[in-house]
Amino acid sequence: MSAVAVPIRDITEQERKDAELLAKFEVYRDFTRIFLDGFVLINSQRRILKFNQGLCAAFGIKAIDVKRLNTLDELAEMPSPNGQGSALDEIVRATAPLRIDEIQATRNNGQSRYQLILGSYPFFDTQGEFLGACILLRDVTAETQLQGKYKEKSIQSVTDPLTGLFLRRDFEDQVDQAISKLRDLNQEPAIGILMFDLDKYKSINDGYG
Repeated sequence: MSAVAVPIRDITEQERKDAELLAKFEVYRDFTRIFLDGFVLINSQRRILKFNQGLCAAFGIKAIDVKRLNTLDELAEMPSPNGQGSALDEIVRATAPLRIDEIQATRNNGQSRYQLILGSYPFFDTQGEFLGACILLRDVTAETQLQGKYKEKSIQSVTDPLTGLFLRRDFEDQVDQAISKLRDLNQEPAIGILMFDLDKYKSINDGYG
């Protein structure tokens, strides 16, 4: 029984670049095991080569579904905060490590929205050609919402709910803080207060509360 020769397929230029990228990334692979945030390694075509469970958790997607994606763009829309293109456009153009805050991302299913922070580390070949980037992804949606609630409650505590004007208590606090600041600077407090009155406002207040 004679052996059948199997032709060996030549690797493409993109496959060669991906192999070089993976080899460069291997140096940092152990660090990715302790990442608390999601990470993804993309090539110059934005294809996903590596990722962790943190990425899946952030977007509520299974690992097998991530592997089915052609590019990272298919996972979510991540417009750049500066309004020009996407965050991924900035990452693939970057020539140095990059951080992008306040990204309003939307899953491509159109149902989930996220507040993200991205950090990227680019990889280049010996000729300086971009091979790809390792992207760290932090979902700060819950933190942002919580900060919004605290801010709203803080505003409500010093403003009138009907008119939105600041309460007398807040005014007094502001005056006290201004005097204390001047005293800390060894300056004599010199404050002027301007007051005004609306004619016949009492009838409005009595009628509408």
